[in-house]
Amino acid sequence: MFTGLFDSFKNRKSRRLYEQSIELGARLAQECLFDEAIYAYSQAATSMPDDAYPLHRLGELYTKIGKYDEAVAAYKKALTISQDNDIAYQGLSEVYLLMEKYDDAIRALSQVLAIKPRHAKAHRSLAKIYEGLNRYEDAMAEYKKSIALEPSAYDAQFQFGMICQKLERYGEAMKAYEHAVELKPDFADAFYKLGVIYAKLHRYQDAIEAYRQAIRLKPDYIEAHYNLGVNYHRMTRYEDAIDVYKQAIRINPEFADAHHNLGVAYVSMNKMDDAIRSYKNAILCKPEFVDAYYNLSAAYRRVRRFEEAVQSYKHAIRLKPEYAEAHYKLGQLYLMLGDKASALSEYKILQGINPVMADKLFNELYK
Repeated sequence: MFTGLFDSFKNRKSRRLYEQSIELGARLAQECLFDEAIYAYSQAATSMPDDAYPLHRLGELYTKIGKYDEAVAAYKKALTISQDNDIAYQGLSEVYLLMEKYDDAIRALSQVLAIKPRHAKAHRSLAKIYEGLNRYEDAMAEYKKSIALEPSAYDAQFQFGMICQKLERYGEAMKAYEHAVELKPDFADAFYKLGVIYAKLHRYQDAIEAYRQAIRLKPDYIEAHYNLGVNYHRMTRYEDAIDVYKQAIRINPEFADAHHNLGVAYVSMNKMDDAIRSYKNAILCKPEFVDAYYNLSAAYRRVRRFEEAVQSYKHAIRLKPEYAEAHYKLGQLYLMLGDKASALSEYKILQGINPVMADKLFNELYK
């Protein structure tokens, strides 16, 4: 009888210590005092060795602080308590993924799904691993299973769309992104991706609306501003394109592509001085910007600043020696300036780069 009372007292003491340690560990973890939280959960695990919960928490904390081997050990110890522990297998898969042990992560997730076949998160985790391994069809299959189990999971729709986009399956990508924004109307990235897909499908007005929605939700979304400008240009809405490129530049003054495209829009409106200034700004931001030098040359030609055009073409060629269009245009310009010898030199270079363009320049040399 005394032994029974003693065991009962001991169990109550262990339970009290367990509960105090769990409560303390949770509070310390919330305060980001991870080493202290680990000690508290270790005390809880010692107090109740048949309870897997503190081991789960230890696995999570060790993962958080980058002690992956210790995390694996904690989750494996939890599995000795119960082999049907889907939480421990899920945790193991996350650690193995961080350790780049992809086969082990896949095996752990397969165990989760063997225990709980309708575990949507496990299907999503498996999909992400397959995606990282470029096993895109397998990834898509897992995302489809996840979406079927959890139709409201907007993130799964988004990830599925990204894989479809990568595989150039634009119709499927479009539907996935459309579902994502239906489920989460404030999902700026999904609106942005939807804009990209609409543009791929030549639905430029729809792309414009999608980019505008992304910007409404995220005003400093610089990529959305830039692509909105591109699509305005495609629709010949040059003034709108200029306004949007200027907004992108205000967000990031060093955005070379926005400066360059601003120059292209100015050329479309025959504002050559503004175009030249924009191309120069693009080059200041990105000194190796070959296309900016090439288009700057074209702008100089249009305002009859021929010597500056020659120098700009030469800059483009120094950066990209096999730039056939630049050699051809430079040859034309030399002819215009009466320098037939230099034009002939460009023809000889073109013979080894682009024989068709070389023949074209030859005909202009000797017409």
